[in-house]
Amino acid sequence: MAAHVALAFPLQLWPCRNILDSFFFNDGDKRVEKMRHILETIILLLTAYSLSVLVQRIDVIIGFTGAISTIFVNYVLPCVFFLQLAERINILQRSACWIVIIIGVLVGITSTGIQIWDLADKPQESSNPLCRE
Repeated sequence: MAAHVALAFPLQLWPCRNILDSFFFNDGDKRVEKMRHILETIILLLTAYSLSVLVQRIDVIIGFTGAISTIFVNYVLPCVFFLQLAERINILQRSACWIVIIIGVLVGITSTGIQIWDLADKPQESSNPLCRE
């Protein structure tokens, strides 16, 4: 697991940094671009490290990842892209896309709410089962 995280993190960092950079900045100065590239990398690394240190249970991260990203990446975004990119689309296809988008957003909000409710409902447990009183 550690080898997977160590090898996969740089592969995920590169597109994340490029998307954030293209979203917030659009200039062509190479010196500024290189400094911004370094600064963005440091900020992303510190954010990821801070989250990994602050969150004590992996099931919290897996739960939120499943609740948010799986629903939106697998169901909502393909329908949104199809609606934007399709040139000729009939009313049945358009209606089906909107139904999937609405249901996906509702399921995403509901499952995220359930994760938050479950997190708030559970008492803080020790990460070491031998240290329980």
